[in-house]
Amino acid sequence: KKYEAVQELALRAQAQALSDHGFYISSEKFSENDPASAEVFANMIGANIDEDNSSGKLTRGQAVVIFTRDMVGDTVPSLKGIFKSPFSDVGDTDPNVGYYAVAYAMGVVGGEKLDPDSSFTMGDMIRMVYTYYSTER
Repeated sequence: KKYEAVQELALRAQAQALSDHGFYISSEKFSENDPASAEVFANMIGANIDEDNSSGKLTRGQAVVIFTRDMVGDTVPSLKGIFKSPFSDVGDTDPNVGYYAVAYAMGVVGGEKLDPDSSFTMGDMIRMVYTYYSTER
């Protein structure tokens, strides 16, 4: 099976559901803890990314900004001074707090901490995209 290396059963089902609905995840086997490259993420959500980082690894913070920018644009998330960080490890003055807050409000990231400098994994990517597209808007 294509997603057999994904140990978390709910995540495996989400990956299969995305694939069934035309989302291309990867031609390679992967586990939920493998890093997601900028290129794989951009292809999955149809985003344009910085050519210099297309094959590079993403941090969680970078991925949230890319996703939020692709889904809602820059106008609202880039407003300064109106957002409170929903995460204990991101300050209200962080330059990306608007993107993080909007993504949190959309439900695509959650929890007490964002851990923006940690590696963005295949599991993070699947959860983010599945949550966004499976939620009625």
